[in-house]
Amino acid sequence: MKRYAIAVLVALMGISALSYAGSPQEEQPTPQQRAWRLIDDGALLIDVRSRQEFESGHIDNAINIEHEEIEKIAKTIGEDKEREVVVYCRSGRRSGEAQKALEEYGYKNVHNGMGYEGLKKVRDETG
Repeated sequence: MKRYAIAVLVALMGISALSYAGSPQEEQPTPQQRAWRLIDDGALLIDVRSRQEFESGHIDNAINIEHEEIEKIAKTIGEDKEREVVVYCRSGRRSGEAQKALEEYGYKNVHNGMGYEGLKKVRDETG
């Protein structure tokens, strides 16, 4: 009886392992993919790079306000602390700084879209 119980246990463990291995793992979206979902849904898009960087290329409909100008960014967002906002820069560092500062101002839905080139690449890949 003991051998039978062990055999059943081993068989069940094998079935469980196979069903887990065969189930597709849901991939987590990248920051750029999340950013595009928000942008496509109407989030305010702010490019926090310098004017020169912005003029050399930017995402359509982006507003350019440099990352140090947090008060100007906050004024542009407005009083709605729940408004969806995506900020981006060249690499994600400056947009991360802007995101943190805006969160300190009380904005709850500011998302770091990371770098301009990465955002462009994701859009080109997904259409």
